[in-house]
Amino acid sequence: TRRKGSYNFIEVYRSAAYTWYYIDESIMEPDTFYQYIVKFVNARGVSDPSDIVRLKTFPKNLLPDRTPPLNLTISAPFSVLSTANLSAIFYADDPESGVVSMDYRILALTYSGVTPVTEWRTINCSPGKGVIVVCAGLNLKAGMTYYFQAYATNGAGLRTTSRYSRGITVR
Repeated sequence: TRRKGSYNFIEVYRSAAYTWYYIDESIMEPDTFYQYIVKFVNARGVSDPSDIVRLKTFPKNLLPDRTPPLNLTISAPFSVLSTANLSAIFYADDPESGVVSMDYRILALTYSGVTPVTEWRTINCSPGKGVIVVCAGLNLKAGMTYYFQAYATNGAGLRTTSRYSRGITVR
């Protein structure tokens, strides 16, 4: 919102027209709110102040995360004897904001293609830890091959592309 009144302006930069300038965040206190108001000064005079913009700096030692998690792997057995259970281990790494969740589903390889066996399910996880998934109460068919499909999401909300486990054959 625009407020009327007087402000104590600090001149950050004086430049020729059409020059961009930014404030180096490293000189600011971490995890702190700052308010910005901009006004322009030129040969014709001084502009009215801009609306107030309120921004918060990042916490100390935390850089913004602009990349999805890395190295998503899914470890699963080649075959299982149970027609009711499947299990796998999911792991991904994210050194910036950490992996906060894994989403997965189970797919069946049929003559007509790939068919979902389960809906997508989300598991919240601790950063830097693998997730062991045991799916019970399934109605699997002996002789068929099943796959886990999964993706990982980091603390910034960025996610990997989905990956597939090796085929798991029910014996």
